Amino acid sequence: MEEQGVRGNILKGIQIGLTAFLICFGLAFIVGLILNYGFMDEINRFVNGSLSENPEPSFSSLLLVVASILNLSVFNSGGLLENGGSMHIGLLIFILLPMFAFWIADRSNNKSDHFGLDDMMEYLVSSSVFGVILFVFSLIAKGKLLGLTIHFGHVINFFMMILVLLCVQFFIAMNYNKNFNPGIGRTRFVVRWLLVIGFGLTVIGMTAVFIKLGVGFMIGFAAILLVAPTVTVYILFTFMGASIEFSDQLMTIFNTFGIDLSFAVLPLPIRLLLILVFFGLIFYSILKLDQEGFIKNTLYFAGSFSIISFILAYMTKMNLGFVKGWVDVEFKINEIFALAMPAGLVLLAGALVFLVRYLRKELAK
Repeated sequence: MEEQGVRGNILKGIQIGLTAFLICFGLAFIVGLILNYGFMDEINRFVNGSLSENPEPSFSSLLLVVASILNLSVFNSGGLLENGGSMHIGLLIFILLPMFAFWIADRSNNKSDHFGLDDMMEYLVSSSVFGVILFVFSLIAKGKLLGLTIHFGHVINFFMMILVLLCVQFFIAMNYNKNFNPGIGRTRFVVRWLLVIGFGLTVIGMTAVFIKLGVGFMIGFAAILLVAPTVTVYILFTFMGASIEFSDQLMTIFNTFGIDLSFAVLPLPIRLLLILVFFGLIFYSILKLDQEGFIKNTLYFAGSFSIISFILAYMTKMNLGFVKGWVDVEFKINEIFALAMPAGLVLLAGALVFLVRYLRKELAK
């Protein structure tokens, strides 16, 4: 990569990062104005109960609301909770904010069918620029809001934010006809199918539950719009045999009322079918890789699938602390499982296919 090209990629990355942040900040500021001066009392009653003192809207509270929206859109943790953890709201619909911003900021590059090191450099620079600005803003905009200590300016948030934004831009690129490495192309194929199937199952399941409970159409539709993307990711991990991990208090409540939300609650035939679908997609994708460069492309497949799974698990974890002062709401997909299982399965499938091809070649001599 020539020096002039590197400089151009860095400058373009800075431009994209600044533009994306300004778009995000503008949208967050508009939403923040509406929430801070129009709905803060209702939000406070929902979080802290009807007997709590209503906060007075101010410019300081507006900054905290805007900072919270921006940080939640990149799935940062912040705000010390009673359970000892940090607030993390893993509603995947929040990702629409940075996704829209980066899509607008980098439309010319998105239309290109090329994808190489220059694109990765632009993604890294733009994600870092966005991350640095939001990190500095988060150090300034901190304080008390709705009884929570809002403080997103943590080093771990900074690095995870860059990783999330890299994946956001990579996800946008994956939905254009770009010439990726074949292994990365296989990841795109598998993730797309798992999300499509998962989303279909989510909508059908939530609709059936709402009909049974007599939930109105508009409330049900809003709930599906808000929650369905996150539930879809949980179903994606269900294909791998994973179960959601709940806080001890939630588990106690579930056990008391006989509620089982684990993978084991599904009938055995359905569990087997989901696992077979997952393995079928993995093996089909491995078989589609050419023998030339097979090992390298399999490693790309395993690595990219593993990273995307880890980021999805990180983004969708939930920790709200003690909601209304008594229920500790915390649940997630184990991030180590999300990182290790996809890579292990792809490498295992790749090794089996490689061995079969090798034996077939030797026997044909």
